[in-house]
Amino acid sequence: MRFPPFSLPLACSAIFLAACGPPDENANDPFAQHNKQLQKMDQAGGMAFRPPEEIARTFGLVPTEGRREVLFLQSTATSPFATYQFNLLRVLAGREHGFLITPLDAAGKAATQVQQIRDAITRKPAAIILDPIADPAVEIAVAEAVQAGIQIISLDEKVSDAVTLVHTSPETIGKAAASLILEALKRKAADEGKTEPRGRVVQLRSTEAADWSGRVATAFETALKAQPGVILVHDAPADSTADSVHRRMEEARRIQTQYDVIFCHSDAIARFASAHASLAKNREDTLIIGLGALPGRQEGLELLRNNDIDATIARPPLVDLALRILVKKSQDKAFQPKAEYEVAPLPVTPKNYDQVLRAGAYTLPAL
Repeated sequence: MRFPPFSLPLACSAIFLAACGPPDENANDPFAQHNKQLQKMDQAGGMAFRPPEEIARTFGLVPTEGRREVLFLQSTATSPFATYQFNLLRVLAGREHGFLITPLDAAGKAATQVQQIRDAITRKPAAIILDPIADPAVEIAVAEAVQAGIQIISLDEKVSDAVTLVHTSPETIGKAAASLILEALKRKAADEGKTEPRGRVVQLRSTEAADWSGRVATAFETALKAQPGVILVHDAPADSTADSVHRRMEEARRIQTQYDVIFCHSDAIARFASAHASLAKNREDTLIIGLGALPGRQEGLELLRNNDIDATIARPPLVDLALRILVKKSQDKAFQPKAEYEVAPLPVTPKNYDQVLRAGAYTLPAL
């Protein structure tokens, strides 16, 4: 039996940058249209283009003489979330805002990221936006860069000393997913005339961000224990491919036979889990939750709209807030950012779907 609160009515809209329905799915999206213009400029060798007023007004960006380099050091650049972060940052920074975004991929290797940071000390960028790898050597290199006068914005609390921390806690995401599941199972129990919620839960972690995913998983499992009748019966890693997810779901089915909920650490994993559940003829009996809520085809919001999944946890990209801080600092030399800014995730369900489409899935804190 499908969980009644998660029966999604059809809608045609978008979250963050996405739009659905018209022939050009991004026709009403100023950020996407700006990105198209940037691509045309790349092909044409660089022609004058002013960003849409929506972007300039929202981010307080004005043309400046010269382009100041901002290094975007990513722990890995291959995941859908990492790709989205860079594309969003590039679009928001634009050609006329005085910032040149240079991405560098550490490919998950701490030694590579350390070398990138130390090279930056010689390169002297205006700032570094850092998605850090958990390693003492990275922390040492960051301290050296700060000592050299380079402003660093860290996107994870793995590096938080002497930098500006802009983050969404993985633990908060895990707790949000668990709370969403427990509430759904409570409603299901009430509909069935039962006093206590019961359920068997499968968790599929992401191999593409193993450390981050592990922290989500630990918090998720701990929060589920608030209801003894809700049990995590299968916990396995998967990558964002149909073959990987299919293998993991076959394992869960063979070992556990029956389960009620699947929590996936990316919307891509959730998409393939949903496809497997449909083939196994148990989709209507299974609550499937993704993580990400990224814009685009076959991403979280479209999957939710099409009833392929039942909910997703929106993960803030963070780079937009990082850019706001850099812009504010460039315009106001007296501005001193706070030591920490935390952006909360938001569970997106049919209940708040339309509101999310209108207002967005997260709120940036005041600078």
